[in-house]
Order: sequence, then structure tokens, then C-alpha cells
Amino acid sequence: MMEGDQLTGMVLLEQCDRRRKWRASEVMVLKTIADQLVMASSHVKLRTLMKSLAVTDERTGMLTRGAYIDCLLAETSRLHEQGSGMCVALLQFGRGNQLAKESGEEALRKFMDEAGLAVASHLRQNDMAIRYDSATLALVMPGTKGSDGMQVMEKMRRIVGGVRIAERVPPFTYGVVEPVNDEATDAVDSVTELINRAEQALDEAHKEGGNVGKLLAANP
Repeated sequence: MMEGDQLTGMVLLEQCDRRRKWRASEVMVLKTIADQLVMASSHVKLRTLMKSLAVTDERTGMLTRGAYIDCLLAETSRLHEQGSGMCVALLQFGRGNQLAKESGEEALRKFMDEAGLAVASHLRQNDMAIRYDSATLALVMPGTKGSDGMQVMEKMRRIVGGVRIAERVPPFTYGVVEPVNDEATDAVDSVTELINRAEQALDEAHKEGGNVGKLLAANP
């Protein structure tokens, strides 16, 4: 089993009761299974690494902003090697400092703790949630198309719909972005572009009135 040019393990197959000549179609299926095992193992190792090296939010267990770039670097590198796809979402409650001004910093902190716990408890196995700023969460979703990422975010809207601040549910505005797969661009520049486009998607959602989602696909 290979990840890029690195050997990650071996799968040994044998038919014990008789000698077997493996057909090309069977070998292809087994190779596909091995590739999927490598991909799953890589996701598990990445999540373990992020949790062990990055500081997590003590109240929600989500990764803090310092892990954002590391997560994106790891996933964009894997995207270039394996072509498995990914998307990133920025979810903002209210806009900017609006909630803090209206309800106070302490009320906002309690709201974000509760909303963050709700989101984190419903993450899919390979997704990663990051505390982006005082009113914004980031979700890194490996192996996910932008259109599927939009569905995930609408599911999150329903999940946090019962979380209130000052007796009301704040606007749920988000931007989802797919990375532009350009072999001529190195990983660092790809991540920089991805971060900027995620911010752009969120801004465009706000310009459309807020409380909506906006997708910036890799190939519009």
C-alpha cells in the first residue's frame, strides 16, 4: 500500500485450498480496496496528529485557529497526490462583531460553546471543525464535493437551530469553497488561495442578505 511515494503497509492475499491465478479484474478490485485503506488510514493519522499537536478549545474540543493552516496544507497535499477532492466551509453567526455588540461578549461565548458542541458532535468521521474567530467556525471536509458540503452545512443549520442567544436564533451564514486544482501551484500558494476564496464565499453570502449559503466551486 502506497501513499504518494511512501510505503505505508502491505496486504497479503492467498487462496489456501488451491492454487489460484488472479484475473486482471480481480487485481484491480483488490488494488482499489487497498487504496481506500490507505486513504482511510491517512485521515485517521491526520486527525490524531492534529489533536496531539494542536491546541484544542477546552470547552468544545474543536481545534483552534492555529490548526487551520496545518489542516489545509495536509489536505491540499493529499488532494494533489490522490485527487480525492475536498471542500472548506466558513460558518458565521450574525456578522462580524454584531452579536458581541448586541448581546455582550459573555453571552456570545456561551452561545458559541453550545453551538460548537452541537456541530462537533455531528461531524462525519473525516471532517474537522475549527474555532475560527469569536463568531465563526471553519469546517474542513476531505473527500467532499462542494455541492455535498452545502448539504452538510444545511444539516448543521438544523442542528444548531435550537441554540439561542438573547432568546433568538442568530443568522446562519456560510460560504463553501472547493480548491482550484492547479499542478503548477505549490501547496502553500494553494492554501493561501483557498483561505482567501473561503472568506470571499462567506462575504458574498452576506451580500446576498445573510442567513444563506454560497458555493465557490473549483470550476465555476
